[in-house]
Amino acid sequence: MKSPLYAKLRDDTTQRFFSKSSLPLSWSSLPVLLPHRIRRRFRTARSKLRSRQSPASSLASLESSFSPADTLRSLRSHQWSFYDGQYLFLAILGIFSLSIIESPGPFAKTFVATLLMTSLILPITRQFFLPFLPIASWLIFFYACQFISGEYRPPIWVRVLPALENILYGANLSNILSAHKSTVLDVLAWLPYGITHFGAPFVCSGIIFIFGPPGTLPVFARSFGYMNLAGVMIQLFFPCSPPWYENLYGLAPANYSMPGSPAGLGAIDKLFGIDLYTSTFTASPMVFGAFPSLHSGCATTEALFMGYVFPRLRPVFVLYTLWLWWATMYLSHHYAVDLVGGSLFAGTCYFVAKAKFLPRLQNDKALRWDYDYVEIGEAKEGYAYGLTDLDDDFHPATTDSDEWTIGSSSSFSSGTRSPPAGARSPVDDAQSMSLSAVAPPKHYDSIVLGSGQAGTPLASACAKAGRKTALIEREHVGGCCVNEGCTPTKTMIANGRVAYLMRRAAEYGVSTGDDGQGKEKVVVDMQKVRQRKRDMVDSFRSGNESRLQAAGVDVIRGEASFRDVKTLIVKMDSGEEATVTGDNIFINTGERPARPHLDGLDGIEASRVLDSTSIQELDHVPDHLVVLGGGYIGLEFGQLFRRLGAAVTIVQRGPQLLPREDADVAECMLQILREDGITVHLSTSATKLAAHSSSSSGPIEVHVESSDTAIPATATGSHLLFAAGRVPNTATLNLSAANIATHPGPRGSAYVTTNPRLETSVPGIYALGDVKGPPAFTHISYDDFRILRHNLLEHPAAPPETKLTTRDAARGRAAAPYVVYTDPQLGHVGFHAAAARAAFPARRLQLATMPTAYVARALETGESRGMMKAVVDGASGEILGFTCLGLEGGEVMSVVQVAMLGGVGWKELRDSVFAHPTLAESLNNLWGSLEDM
Repeated sequence: MKSPLYAKLRDDTTQRFFSKSSLPLSWSSLPVLLPHRIRRRFRTARSKLRSRQSPASSLASLESSFSPADTLRSLRSHQWSFYDGQYLFLAILGIFSLSIIESPGPFAKTFVATLLMTSLILPITRQFFLPFLPIASWLIFFYACQFISGEYRPPIWVRVLPALENILYGANLSNILSAHKSTVLDVLAWLPYGITHFGAPFVCSGIIFIFGPPGTLPVFARSFGYMNLAGVMIQLFFPCSPPWYENLYGLAPANYSMPGSPAGLGAIDKLFGIDLYTSTFTASPMVFGAFPSLHSGCATTEALFMGYVFPRLRPVFVLYTLWLWWATMYLSHHYAVDLVGGSLFAGTCYFVAKAKFLPRLQNDKALRWDYDYVEIGEAKEGYAYGLTDLDDDFHPATTDSDEWTIGSSSSFSSGTRSPPAGARSPVDDAQSMSLSAVAPPKHYDSIVLGSGQAGTPLASACAKAGRKTALIEREHVGGCCVNEGCTPTKTMIANGRVAYLMRRAAEYGVSTGDDGQGKEKVVVDMQKVRQRKRDMVDSFRSGNESRLQAAGVDVIRGEASFRDVKTLIVKMDSGEEATVTGDNIFINTGERPARPHLDGLDGIEASRVLDSTSIQELDHVPDHLVVLGGGYIGLEFGQLFRRLGAAVTIVQRGPQLLPREDADVAECMLQILREDGITVHLSTSATKLAAHSSSSSGPIEVHVESSDTAIPATATGSHLLFAAGRVPNTATLNLSAANIATHPGPRGSAYVTTNPRLETSVPGIYALGDVKGPPAFTHISYDDFRILRHNLLEHPAAPPETKLTTRDAARGRAAAPYVVYTDPQLGHVGFHAAAARAAFPARRLQLATMPTAYVARALETGESRGMMKAVVDGASGEILGFTCLGLEGGEVMSVVQVAMLGGVGWKELRDSVFAHPTLAESLNNLWGSLEDM
C-alpha cells in the first residue's frame, strides 16, 4: 500500500502535468517562416553547440584539431556574406597565377595547390594559414607576373616618375643621394634594404603574437598581404621605370624584354665576391614595378603595427622606416614619390584595420596570455559602424568570430566584436569560446545591467528570443554567487570540513599521526585551498560565459549609469565612454560587502582588514581572526578558519547569533560554535580599532562595549573580518536621471523599488535580484528571472492580472528556503515561530522540536549536534515552517519544503515510510513532541 505522501504528490503532479496544453519549445510550435534575425541567432547558437573545443578554453589558446571534419562542420554552419567574396577573389587569383606559370611544371604546381588546400582544411594549420592567405596569394601572383606576355601589358611609363619627382621636390632625390658612393654607405644601405626587409615580417609577426592582444597578428598579416597584393596589381597595370633605368638608359622608351638591374646592390655582390642580388634582380618578375614601393609599404606597415603594440618605441620604428627610405633611394631602386606612395598604401590599410578589426591594447597586460577579453576596433561615443546605420539587421556580431576579428593567428574569443555582420571568414565559428568584451552598438532591444544569477539567464533568454541583447558587466561574469559568494565559499567550507574530520579521525579508529599534543596532525596549505577555490570559480564562470556567447549576447565590459529612461553611459574598462540605448533595461547589479567605518581603521595594515571577498584570497591561515558580525557570513567564515587552524573571536552586536532565527535555534548554534573553540561575544559592539604596537602590522586591538561585564574591553587578533551585512550597488547608477523610485537600504544606501511583477516606477525598466531588497538569495534571483521570462518573453501579450508575480512564487517570498553552511548546516523554510504568531494570530499554532541526537543516522556518522523544529497549524495539519540545524540540514529541509509545496501535512509525513537509516526518517518522529505555542 502506497503512503499518503506518495499518493498526494502523485495525484497533484499528474494533474498539473497533463493540464498543460502543450510542452514548451516543441518543434511543432515553431513558425515555418522565422524573421531573419531570429533565424540567424538560432543558426549561430547551434554552431556553438557543435564546437569540439572546450568552453573554458583560453582566449589565447591554440587550435589543436587535425580533423578535416571540424573544418567541414564550420563551413556548413558558417553564415556566408559579401565579406567572404575575398576568398573567392583570392581563389580566382591563385588559379589564374598557377595556370600561367610555365616553370616549374604541372607536378610542382599541383604540389603547391595540394599543400595550400591541406593547410586550409586542417584546423591546426588553418588558424595560421587563413590570415596568411593574402600574403601567399601575393607571392604567387608576383612570381606569375613574369609569364604574362608583353603584348597584353600596358606601355611602360619612363618619364612620369622623374617628372613628378621634380615637380613635387624640385629635384631627383634618388640621383642626389646616390651621387656620392662609399663602401660604408653601401653597407649601411644594404642592411635595411637587402637584409632587414626580408626578415622583418617574420620577426614582427613573432613579437606581435607574443606581446600584442590576441587577434593582432591576423590583422597584421592581412594588412601586410593585401597592401602588397594591391601594390603588385598597380605595378602591373601602371608599370614605371625605376631610377636605375634612368641612370643606364636615360629617358629612352623601355620594353618588357629588358633585363632588370641590382643597381647599388651590385656593389655588395662585388664586396663579398658572391652573387647575392645580381641574378635575382636581373630576372625579377616585375622589372618595371617602381610605383608604389613595396619596400616602403612593408616597412611602414611593420612600423605602424609595432608602434601600436609598443607605443613608447614609435620613434625607433619611424627611424627604421626613414633609414629604409634613404637606402632605397641611395641604391637607385626607387624615387621618393614611389616611397611616399607605398607608405600611403600601408597607412590606409593600417588605419582601416585599426578602426574596424584591430584588438585594443590594455595597459595592464604585458603578454597575449594575460588577456581574458579583447575589444575590437575604435569605439567612440556616437561612432557608427558604416553600413550598420543602413540596416537594423546589419550590425556587429558577437556570436561568430574568426582569425580576422580576433585571435592572433591562433586565439579565439567569444563575444568579441566582429566587423559588421557578414564580415567573417569561413573558419570554425564554434572555436570562439572564451568570452570577451565588445564595444556597444547604438541600440538594443534589451539591456541587462549585471551578470548575476538573474541577469545572465535573462540576457541569454532575451537573445534566444530574437532580441538584440547586451549585458553590461563591470567585473566578472556570474555575479556574486559564482565569483565571491556561494560557489567559492562552499568550496572552501568543504576544505575546512576535511580538516575538521581529520582532527577527529581518532574517534573513528583512524590515525593520521600525532601532532605531539595528543591530537591528530593536520597541515593546511592555504595556497592549495585558495587554488582549489579559484579553479572552481573559473569553471563556473566559463560555463556562464559560454552560454552567453552561444546565445549571441553582446557582453560590454564597463560600468553603466543612466542618462535618461532609455539611455545609458558606459565607462568601458578601456577608459573610454560609450552610449547605448535600450527598449527594456533590467537592473541586476546586486550587492557588495558593507564596510562600516571605525575609528582607528586607517592605522591598520589594509591587507589584514578583510571582507567576505578579500578573505577568500588569503594565502595563509590567520593567527587570530576577529569577526565583526554574527550573521550567516560571519558564522560560516568564523567556523571555516577555526577549522583551518586559526583562533576565532566573533563579536555580535545583538543578544543572539543569527537574528532572524528563533532564540532556541540561535542558542543551539552558539553552543556548537563554542564547542569548536570559537569565542563568541553577544550584545557587544566594536567602538574603535588600534594597533597593539606602534607598527600598523602589529596585532589589531578591537575595543568593544558590552552589557556583559565578563566580556573583556578589547578583542585582539591578527586579522579583522567585517561581516556586518551587504549594501546594494546602486550609488553609481544615477537612478534619479531616469526617475527610478528607490527605498532606503542599510548604511545610507538605496534599493530599487519594484512592484510584484518586478517593474520599477518607470515603464520598460525592471529590477531583479538583490538590488531590489531582501530576501537576498541566489534562488530568489533566479526566480525573478523566471517571472520576467514568463511575463515578457513567453506571454508578452497577456493581461497584467494574469502575469506572474513574486507573491505567486513558492507560496510567497516569506516562505523562501535558505541554508546556512555552518557545520552542521542550518536549513529553514517557511515561517519562524515568532513570525507565524504575527501572521496567523487567529490560528491554533503548534510547535514540534527534537534534538538531532535522536536521529539514528546522525548518531551512526558521529554528527549528532543540532536540533529540528517545525511550526504547524493545529487544526488543518498544515506545515507553516521548518528548521533543521543538523547533519545535511539543507537536504532534510528540502524534503519538508516539497511536502509544503504539495500541500502535504505533518500527519502524512509522520505516517509515511522513509528508508532506514536515513536523515529523512527523522520526519516520522519529530511530530511526537507537538504542543501548543
